[in-house]
Amino acid sequence: MDDKENKLYSDFATRDVLDGISADNFDSLKNEAFITPENKQFFDDMLRVGWLSGQLSSSGPMPNTAIIQQVDETAGSGNNFYTILQPSAGEVYQLIGVSTGAVAATRVELVLYDGTNYVEVGAESAAATQFDPIINPIFIDNNVYLQAFVVAQTGQTVVNAAFIRVR
Repeated sequence: MDDKENKLYSDFATRDVLDGISADNFDSLKNEAFITPENKQFFDDMLRVGWLSGQLSSSGPMPNTAIIQQVDETAGSGNNFYTILQPSAGEVYQLIGVSTGAVAATRVELVLYDGTNYVEVGAESAAATQFDPIINPIFIDNNVYLQAFVVAQTGQTVVNAAFIRVR
C-alpha cells in the first residue's frame, strides 16, 4: 500500500506519535480496518504506532489510562445493583483496588455481572474499608463488568474502585 493511500498516515500525518494519538482515536482507526492482504502493511504500521504512542502494550497496562470510579447512591432502599464500570466494546480494564466509603446497608457485595448472571468476588459491611477477599487479577470488559450489589440499603452507600486499561 502506498503511504499516500494509507489511512494511518493521512489521519495522523501532523501528530507527534508520543503524545498526539489518544486511545480513542487509535481505536476508531483500528475499528475501520478490514483484514485483507492489501492492508497487511497498514496493520504493521498500526502495531508500530500503537506501541510508540503507548496505545498498545505487549507487557502490561496502557500508560495514562488509570481511573477511579465512584458509586455514591443515596436514594436506594432494599437490594440494589449499581454499575461501577462497564468498559466500551473492545476495551479491557484490570481492577487495581476497591473500598467502601459510607455504608448504610447490611453489606456491599462486589460482583462481576454479564447482564443476566453474577459472581461475587468480594464483600464488605464496614465503612471506609478495603474489600476482602479480592481474587486477583480481575479483568472486566463490555460483556462482563463490575457492579456493587448493596444488600438491605437504608441510605447513602459509597464504593470507590481503581482500574487501569490493559486493552
